[in-house]
Amino acid sequence: MTTFPHVRLEYIGPGDSGRTRWLVIEEMHVAHPLLPVDYATGALWETDLASVPRMLLVWLLVGGDAPASGVVHDWLYRTGFLTRRYADQIFYDLIIREGYSAFKAWLMWSGVRAGGWVTWRKYRKGENK
Repeated sequence: MTTFPHVRLEYIGPGDSGRTRWLVIEEMHVAHPLLPVDYATGALWETDLASVPRMLLVWLLVGGDAPASGVVHDWLYRTGFLTRRYADQIFYDLIIREGYSAFKAWLMWSGVRAGGWVTWRKYRKGENK
């Protein structure tokens, strides 16, 4: 298994929704069995690192962790390159690859499974560009 890369981010500030905004400085290359090719995210785009409405308990337990996984997840949601289910599974797997516990990964995955559909639909309708 290849080492999961670290992400280069620059803090932008709070967004309209109160989430922190980050600028992805350079693209990331990710290999994963669910991706048909070595996948690259874009560069110079904004991310909030997870694209899911923050559920209080999950956010209190894991808030802000696994930034590289969040960037990949945001990019997969934006592009619609894969289904939402696959994007969320990759998010979980990459959190584990970043070195977080299975429990923490499951909590974060549960958050995107429960609330990520809102952002997924906005991207599919072109509302979050």
